[in-house]
Amino acid sequence: MLAAGSVSVDRTTNQLSIFNIVEETSAVTFPAVSQFSVCALLSKTSKEANDPDLIIKVTLEGQEIFVGGFKGNFQDKNRTRVIVGLPPLVISAAGNLSVALHTKRTRLGAWTIKVNQLPSPSSLTATASPGGNLPSKGPLRSKKGKGRKAARKSRH
Repeated sequence: MLAAGSVSVDRTTNQLSIFNIVEETSAVTFPAVSQFSVCALLSKTSKEANDPDLIIKVTLEGQEIFVGGFKGNFQDKNRTRVIVGLPPLVISAAGNLSVALHTKRTRLGAWTIKVNQLPSPSSLTATASPGGNLPSKGPLRSKKGKGRKAARKSRH
C-alpha cells in the first residue's frame, strides 16, 4: 500500500503507473490541505467474497481526520488493485499522517506520511557572497582606447 500524487492504469496493457509517491509533505502554516491517491494490491482465497466491504481511515497522530467505505471488486480473481482518490484533507498540524485500509475486522495495510512544519518566510535569512558580475567603474573603452562613443560606433 502507498500514497501518491496520482495513479493510472493503462487500458491496453493493464499496467499500473504511480506518480509522485508521497512519503513526506511540508507546510509553512497549519491548517494545510493535502490531496493524494492510495493504491494497494489485495489478495484473497477462493472462499472469500469477491466484493468485500473496505474502509480507508486517515489519522494524524492517532486522531481520525477521514473515514470512507467502499466495495472491493476482485472480479472472480484472487488478486485485485484498489485505487482510491481521496478528497482534499485538512491537516491541522505537523506529525505522522497514517492512511490505513481495513475490512470490518482486519487491518490490511497502512502507509505513513511525515508532515513537516517549514520555517515562515519572515524567519529565513539570506547571505550575500562577494564576486560575480559587478558593474565596471569608469568609462567604457574600446580596444583602441577611444572611449564610450567609439565603442558604440564599433558595435553597429
